[in-house]
Amino acid sequence: MTVSDVTAAMLIGRIAPRGDQQPHAPGDKVQMQVLRQLDDNRYLVSLRETQRIVSSTVPLTVGSTVRAVVTANGEQLELRYVGEDRVVTVVKDPEAHEEDSIGEHAERYAVNLQPPQRAAIEQAMQQVGEAEAMLAGGLFLGKLGLHVDAANLHALYLAQKWHANAADATTADDPSQIGWCAQPALLAEQMFAALQESGSRSATQNHDERERARSLLNEPDASSVSYRFGVLPVLIAGHLVELDVVHFRERRRDDASAGGRRLVMTFSTSNLGRVEVVARALSERLAISIATDSAQARDVLAAGAQDVRALVERLGWNVESVSYDVAPDVDRAARHVIDHVLNGDTLSALV
Repeated sequence: MTVSDVTAAMLIGRIAPRGDQQPHAPGDKVQMQVLRQLDDNRYLVSLRETQRIVSSTVPLTVGSTVRAVVTANGEQLELRYVGEDRVVTVVKDPEAHEEDSIGEHAERYAVNLQPPQRAAIEQAMQQVGEAEAMLAGGLFLGKLGLHVDAANLHALYLAQKWHANAADATTADDPSQIGWCAQPALLAEQMFAALQESGSRSATQNHDERERARSLLNEPDASSVSYRFGVLPVLIAGHLVELDVVHFRERRRDDASAGGRRLVMTFSTSNLGRVEVVARALSERLAISIATDSAQARDVLAAGAQDVRALVERLGWNVESVSYDVAPDVDRAARHVIDHVLNGDTLSALV
């Protein structure tokens, strides 16, 4: 990801930072608001009250705030992508604001909701602890033209939320078993093959609800990116752990080579807490990012970074990066599908 100043013709705000601001140094954490998408991989952003053009290999969402770390500061600022704040905002007082929030978000995501659908979403939001997740699921259903009813809303809500027993699924203290979790490329190969062959299975969540969520989350949209969602059982140190998997693939055009791919995997164990592994691939190039909800788990996984890189290279990939970060709010993989659909066809590349 590289950043340059906006040319005068495109400038809306100021082109240079204020004089009292220090230049960025490698290691600095920065935040940018994405103002507009200019083409497939260039965006207009606001950084330090200055408007800049970003060339990004990671797809960005207009209106969101992107978190990044400075890796180099020369003629152009080079950044490493860390994360992106969700566009759907939290509804802090659902009992007082459901109706207004539903209307505002429906307009934002171009979702045409009929009065009965709005009423179903409003009622469902009042029955759960995190109304924002329920709202996102309802808008997802509305945008794809699916039934917005209590059963579908509840299934999508459960697919987004971590279950109370998920963190207790693995109790192994063997560091070698923890290290096995830190091999995202091998895990990706195994789980990707299993996803293609067996679909979705679960040992903890109600089977009917799981199958309903799987079916809804695999309903295609009309964007340039296809996706496939599944939940798979994985044995770690003899204990069953649920692995949520989403595979995004850029649909190929007749005049284009193989498009970008993104594999998102999430799971939770008592050792590592909540973990998200994202592998982004374009041709034979692969970038892996691993996020956990604690610094301790991040450090445990990061200790095996060189082994991960070597493993992926043996599998034939050209590894661009393996990064480890802390994200206090690690979402389950289902939320990536919902956010993709809500944001429509604004992204034409995945890496």
